Amino acid sequence: MYNINGLKNMFEELNYDTYIATTKENIQYLSGFSPVCKVLRPYTSDVFVIVNKNAPDKIHIVHSKGEIDQVLDSYSDVGLVNTYGDFYREDENKCEKSVEDIKLEELSIESNNYSNAIDGLQDILEKLNSKKILIDEEGLNHSKYKVIAEQLSSYEIKDASYYLKKVRSIKTDYEIKMLQKSSNVLEQAILDVADLNLPTNEDKIVKTFNTSIAKNGGISNLPMIKVGKSSVGGQRKPNKNNTFHENDFVWFDCDISYKGYWSDVARILTINKDTYINKKYYSILLNAQKKAIDFIKPGMKAKEVYKFVMDHVRKNGIPHYKRQHVGHGIGLEPYELPVLSPDNEEVIEENMVLCIETPYYEYGVGAIHVEDLVVIQKNKNVVLNKTSGDIIEKDAD
Repeated sequence: MYNINGLKNMFEELNYDTYIATTKENIQYLSGFSPVCKVLRPYTSDVFVIVNKNAPDKIHIVHSKGEIDQVLDSYSDVGLVNTYGDFYREDENKCEKSVEDIKLEELSIESNNYSNAIDGLQDILEKLNSKKILIDEEGLNHSKYKVIAEQLSSYEIKDASYYLKKVRSIKTDYEIKMLQKSSNVLEQAILDVADLNLPTNEDKIVKTFNTSIAKNGGISNLPMIKVGKSSVGGQRKPNKNNTFHENDFVWFDCDISYKGYWSDVARILTINKDTYINKKYYSILLNAQKKAIDFIKPGMKAKEVYKFVMDHVRKNGIPHYKRQHVGHGIGLEPYELPVLSPDNEEVIEENMVLCIETPYYEYGVGAIHVEDLVVIQKNKNVVLNKTSGDIIEKDAD
């Protein structure tokens, strides 16, 4: 379930009565399902999830008739449901219908079907007696936004994608469990790579990583994995000519998702951590990251964390260290609020989940990187990762 108190506060602070979610992530956040059409046609499809301040624990939905079965997967209390468009599920009265079939049939009734999604949305807004609307503008292209603004011109409308992102930045217990599972699935894939026989190459490493993620229920969205010096350009495709042998290392900065929830973890794998060429810098960066995890407290500004990390690294052996940020929120998107950057005034709050990282890239050296997911708490922050962040040492074959 979503952060209901956060929604209540949002409505009160902004003095608006209704929120319309349009992005895939915001729809999943409120409903529990990820709309199929937002994958098939991400820039033109229409799904609306509506929440009203008078009952913020209940959602109302406008979805295509062909995908209205997804409403049956909602973890929220569902109120009004409208469909739009054509789709055909036949009933020849030849077979007994299940309870789920009957529910789907009820959701598909013609009296709640409209020629387009905006008409269905307008009907729900009228039934909710909405007056002042917060709209998730990031899920609408320019032409669609223009049509909605014209058709709903009798309402006061405010762009509000940012405000639901603020609500989402405070994680529920369910979300924290999903984020922990996601990070643990990612780490297991790194450990599975450590079991590969040497020599091996980036192509085999990435395939092994991806297989492990899938085996454990995840999706390998961004497996950024490079061997040795090539990790200075870590966003490039895997190269089968980049070989991992006993005198080299593997850099992981990977993003995966589990049931929609992302993890973003960075690690270094080597054969012998005592002979790892970058161990001095790694020790400095790891220590700064660990200190930052202990330093962060609710009520701090994001920029304070940035300054703490940068000062610590520079004073302890890398005086030329430069970074645009040292971490970010994570959840249904890999980058969420807040970003720990030098000018960010956003306040860190309890139950935010932050990725804390201290990367370093140097030509001729490669990438040095550690990154963990951390739940911010009043007393002691909680790291969700199961591995320590130390260099992972692969057993010799």
